[in-house]
Amino acid sequence: MKLNYFTLVLDLCYPYTDETKDWCSQLLSESAYMTEYILRAMNSEFSFDCKRINLTCTTNPLRSGIRKFGSVHEVDIPFDLAYFQMTPEEKEQYLYQVLTVGIGLLCKEKQWDYAPFEKHLLALREGNFHVEFYLPKRQCRNGKLMAKVFGVQTMQNATFYIDFFEGRKMILRKPFMVTYTESMLYNFRIAHIEWADERTVVIYDYFKSVRKEVVLDREE
Repeated sequence: MKLNYFTLVLDLCYPYTDETKDWCSQLLSESAYMTEYILRAMNSEFSFDCKRINLTCTTNPLRSGIRKFGSVHEVDIPFDLAYFQMTPEEKEQYLYQVLTVGIGLLCKEKQWDYAPFEKHLLALREGNFHVEFYLPKRQCRNGKLMAKVFGVQTMQNATFYIDFFEGRKMILRKPFMVTYTESMLYNFRIAHIEWADERTVVIYDYFKSVRKEVVLDREE
């Protein structure tokens, strides 16, 4: 089974004020480039037993075991709320630490082999947390030409491009959208692409409304 979502979710254990009310969505968004990197990598080589895994970040004593809600599984992991006062560079290092510890606890509870996860965690760090990928199933062909959606994720946003190929050679890369970091949001905005004519690719959202048009305008 392929995993649809792998997320860091903040447990509602902090004083709920105007200052802290957005912390849960902030953590989910800022960690997405790391968690989705692991999700894509592991989906290519591992069969999961659920559709979503939440690593529940908490300052409370950790609850043992896996909590299951249908096809959503959750496990507690330790978290320091000082994260929200850190610089972006400090956040990146702390997120990596939290994710590493969290995956270790997940594998222990699930009795999964940690080694494949560790391999991809190390690759993420060795790549200096640079995350790029092709968006699955967002591609279309026009004779010898192929268009694919290429993404670059950071802590702040996700930037998407159309890569134009002629045969196996990429001939042009054009940006078309900067959007939210999380897949559940950018997949809504980039649901389908198709050629409108010999030079134009159209990007549609989930409701089949046109979001963008990208023109292949390389010099002949």
